[in-house]
Amino acid sequence: AEDGIRDVERSRGLGDVYKRQEDAVNIIYGLSYEKAAGLLTLLIFSQMYAGLNLSTQTLLNGVGETRTVFMSSLLGFCVMAPLTYMLTLNLSVAGFAIATVISGAVSTAFLVLQAWRKLNVKPPLQLAKIYFLAVIALPPVALFKGLRLPGLITAVIIYIVILATLAPLIGVVDEEDIDNLRSIFKGIAPLTPVTDLILSYMEKVRDVKCRYL
Repeated sequence: AEDGIRDVERSRGLGDVYKRQEDAVNIIYGLSYEKAAGLLTLLIFSQMYAGLNLSTQTLLNGVGETRTVFMSSLLGFCVMAPLTYMLTLNLSVAGFAIATVISGAVSTAFLVLQAWRKLNVKPPLQLAKIYFLAVIALPPVALFKGLRLPGLITAVIIYIVILATLAPLIGVVDEEDIDNLRSIFKGIAPLTPVTDLILSYMEKVRDVKCRYL
């Protein structure tokens, strides 16, 4: 690795890998390499429901509904195959990322609905609220992504304000949750003034909701 960093002509082992990593990435991604950050952002969305997918699969497998789990995987494949072909033609690697996110969402939705129908396990509406809150807070933040440090700080503030406002309004957190968060952050001295300010704001939003809504 040290040979690669020093750009020694005849490098050894990891040094050779280090020197050729750019070529390897270009071969795999082509011109889409410059868009890698955006593609990874798209793929991250598929992780939002990965836990729900896995836990529902485990539940269904545990009661012998292995056929249902298989059907969910087959459905995901049947959605992904044509979507990948159609989207990749126009959007290249980004199309593949979008197809992955959509097919995974369809497969997860199928599992949740089957668990509801066969086992009377109701869909996790609270989790849906959390997903909604996370997604709706992203567009305003994206406006500041190209402004380096000032933009990053502004984006973080906007994101926190949106979360702190909507979380009590749509019922993602209640009074007990706010008290628990205050207890958790109480032991982290550097963060306590900031977290107290945010949690106090959330309490006021919740009070307004209880009074007028």
